[in-house]
Amino acid sequence: MTRKKRNKNQTVVIIGKTLTFLLFFLTTLLLFSGDVGTPGHPGPKGDAGESISAPEVIVSPTSLTVIQYKTATFNCSADGNPKPSISWSKTSGTGQGKKDGQGNKLQITSVGYNDAGSYVCTATNVFGQAEKVVKLVVEGKDKKCLGLMMRKTSSGAPSS
Repeated sequence: MTRKKRNKNQTVVIIGKTLTFLLFFLTTLLLFSGDVGTPGHPGPKGDAGESISAPEVIVSPTSLTVIQYKTATFNCSADGNPKPSISWSKTSGTGQGKKDGQGNKLQITSVGYNDAGSYVCTATNVFGQAEKVVKLVVEGKDKKCLGLMMRKTSSGAPSS
């Protein structure tokens, strides 16, 4: 690649433009770089933000007796900032049942023997977690507690 040589006139024009720019820049800098004046009045204060807090849990009902094959529903709400996430889990008894623990509601459809027991609602955010336990009792159509499974002996007395 060959380079064109500049003649003296072109070089003088480039140097002239560069010097003009530098002179403009220095003049502007000197004009606008004086002493700093006194600060202005501060603006109004903003509203206070929401307080941050660990979760607090409320459940309803805390205990529920349901007849076999019916639906059991528990509700859980939680306060806290940031907003806590809520989950349900079974803590006692056997089996897992047919649970729909989405959001704040735990719904167990067609309850059976294995669904009786305790369930816990857990609310969690970055500041901690809180739990509340609820109890589900399942009764048969003759009002016997199916969670305990009692049998009668030939004498009519319960046995385990």
